[in-house]
Amino acid sequence: MGKVGVKHLSNANSNHNTILLDTHLEPKNLNRPFRFKAMWTKDERSSAVVKNAWQAEVEGSHAFRLARKLEETKQDLKKWNREVFGLVRERIKALQANIAEIQ
Repeated sequence: MGKVGVKHLSNANSNHNTILLDTHLEPKNLNRPFRFKAMWTKDERSSAVVKNAWQAEVEGSHAFRLARKLEETKQDLKKWNREVFGLVRERIKALQANIAEIQ
C-alpha cells in the first residue's frame, strides 16, 4: 500500500479551506539530485563560490579532475546556500502554516 497524505490548502477568498487528499505520495528521497538554483545568480557572492571550487588543485586525468571539480562546486554551493539562504523549503512551509492559522 502506498503512502497517503492530507493537505489543507489556504484560501484567501473564503473562510472554508480546501482539503487535498493525495493517495499516491512518493516516499521521500533523501538523495535528491543536485539542482542549481537561479536565485543564486542574483547574489554576487555565488560566483566567488564557484570560482574558488574551480581553482582547487586536483591531480589525475582530465575526466577525473573535471568530475572532482564539479563535485567540489556542488558541495561548496550547497554549504553556501545553507549559510546564506537557510532552509528555504522549511521557511516556506512555516509561512504557509502561519497563513493557514490566520485564516
